[in-house]
Amino acid sequence: MSERKKDGKRTQAERREETRETLLAAACHLFGQQGYASTSLEEIAESCDMTIRPIYYHFGSKLGLFTAVHGLMELQALEALNSGSSVLAWEAFLKLCEDQAFRRITLEDGPNILGRAHWSSSQHFPWSGALARNDPGLQAAGHEQTEMCDRIARAAITEAAIAVIEHEHDICAHCEAAGLISRLLPTA
Repeated sequence: MSERKKDGKRTQAERREETRETLLAAACHLFGQQGYASTSLEEIAESCDMTIRPIYYHFGSKLGLFTAVHGLMELQALEALNSGSSVLAWEAFLKLCEDQAFRRITLEDGPNILGRAHWSSSQHFPWSGALARNDPGLQAAGHEQTEMCDRIARAAITEAAIAVIEHEHDICAHCEAAGLISRLLPTA
């Protein structure tokens, strides 16, 4: 962030960044509660005591704003999935999936609004090639097979988290999912 002016007032760049962050927070909240289709730019702007003009300035469109919010959620997923062994990462990801806004934006609306190709090819997915590394028969796989492995691994952890949440953390569902995830993904 830019340094403040000598008189203590915020610079134009600081004000722009603050506006952007305020819009992202409001959009995250509203997209998370109401979903993409039911949230208007006017609602987001109104919740920030702004007009929709700053949304267009910073994000270009409703889709641009949603893409930015989705990117923030993916960064949270990256942090969770990089939190240690597959068991620790699974627990961190499951905790993140308990948040309604994360689930709705990342797991429900994200694939539908941004397309499954965007969702499945995210560069934020940290277990790239996990299935290939755990299966000696796939270790020499070409790019296409590794990409397929990445998609399967991402889908597996996502569906496992949703299943556990839908079972209201039934201990049997939780243990079964954790066991399958630890066998599917790397342990280090």
